[in-house]
Amino acid sequence: MPRMRAIEAAVQVLQREGVTHAFGVPGAAINPFYAALRSSGAIQHILARHVEGASHMAEGYTRARAGNIGVCVGTSGPAGTDMITGLYSAAADSIPILCITGQAPTARLHKEDFQAVDIAAIAKPVTKLATTVLEPAQVPGAFQEAFYLMRAGRPGPVLVDLPFDVQMAEISFDIDAYEPLPVQRPAATRAQADQALDLLEAAERPLRPLAADKQIRIEVTGEPSEAEADPQRPPARRLALDAQRQRLELFEPAERRCLQQPSVELQPAGLLADPRERVLDRSGDDVEARHDVLK
Repeated sequence: MPRMRAIEAAVQVLQREGVTHAFGVPGAAINPFYAALRSSGAIQHILARHVEGASHMAEGYTRARAGNIGVCVGTSGPAGTDMITGLYSAAADSIPILCITGQAPTARLHKEDFQAVDIAAIAKPVTKLATTVLEPAQVPGAFQEAFYLMRAGRPGPVLVDLPFDVQMAEISFDIDAYEPLPVQRPAATRAQADQALDLLEAAERPLRPLAADKQIRIEVTGEPSEAEADPQRPPARRLALDAQRQRLELFEPAERRCLQQPSVELQPAGLLADPRERVLDRSGDDVEARHDVLK
């Protein structure tokens, strides 16, 4: 099995997970990561003016296009604490980003060493995972877990803290044997989807969920009923439940908006120009939703 430094294995894992860009500021405790990044040449680094800005850049990069993975990099101490605002912002809006921080050597932890801040404890309330990796051989697994938790369920930010000696230690690692963990997403039963439709139908002014440049999906399990599968059945509910694909999909604008009149009007497809507003009717007919918004 190939031998390499733990931080080189970490960079290879980032590449395998689909990372193409990273945002950050170099510093002594994270310089081994930057050396490995430069050696690989596969990940483009964008230098920020300060680390809080880098965390917001990573969040914006994730928001910009589906599939983007925002990565923020900083050194030990104040760099990690500067990331907290960006981590909170990402957590509040369910934006998956990965923050990587350097740390003092493990022998100096909990001894009030220079910039040896317990960043994992500080970041824990605003992340899905905040961990300081103390064993070099666990570095690839820590990143694998971080990417899984970042994407699974309700997406959100994660932070991986790497002591200097852990980065520099040599480990056995074969990237060809590495595979990203399959992402699990919540699935609604057909009864739950029907109940949601009943509530929307009964509402005088139903509100559709708003998301920040995200496609909201509710996976529906189970087979469609006989009535739902009947192509001659008139559309009883104008909402986006496609019985054949068993999926409820709503496409939302990129920004959160305040509804002036929070009622939903559905019209035949083709009347509106914005493709993000297109949904599927329960019976399979294309319909589109339109609402008035405050500019």
